[in-house]
Amino acid sequence: MRFLFWTLIFFLLTIFQAGFLTEILGNSLVINLVFLVALSASLIKGRREAFALAVIAGFFLDIFSGHFFGPGVLALALTCLFSSVVIKTILTRLNVLVLMTTGIFMTFLYYGLFSFFSWLSTGLGGKLWLVFSKENAGFLLGQLALNAFLFLGVFYPIKYLDAKFRTRRFTNF
Repeated sequence: MRFLFWTLIFFLLTIFQAGFLTEILGNSLVINLVFLVALSASLIKGRREAFALAVIAGFFLDIFSGHFFGPGVLALALTCLFSSVVIKTILTRLNVLVLMTTGIFMTFLYYGLFSFFSWLSTGLGGKLWLVFSKENAGFLLGQLALNAFLFLGVFYPIKYLDAKFRTRRFTNF
């Protein structure tokens, strides 16, 4: 049941992100809500469930992206697995500073892995240095700032929903 709930959440978020947000904000500002929710879930859940949720979220991102299938799944799964293993193992308390730092570092890791896997999916025909050009660096810095700011606003509601779902108390919801 939880698996179905998270699948529905990621599906609806991907449709909202790909359809509604891109029409309103344009392509210059990208709010990757699916990434933020998957990263939040990876910090709350165990390793296996975090990996499974990241694969589902990456699957929906790849389906709606219009690019080759695979870079979103691989990048998101590796990023969420890394955050679940390293962050939860090293850091036992998740305070605001740790969450903001996690949001920045994991955004950098996700977009770096996504760019690398996208380059690999082109058959190594493109030039790798173009992935890390000035335009992409400016985009990445904007994403780092935006995700660090929005990550806190996404993490705490996901943590609340997960706690409610675990206790199965949806009466006050």
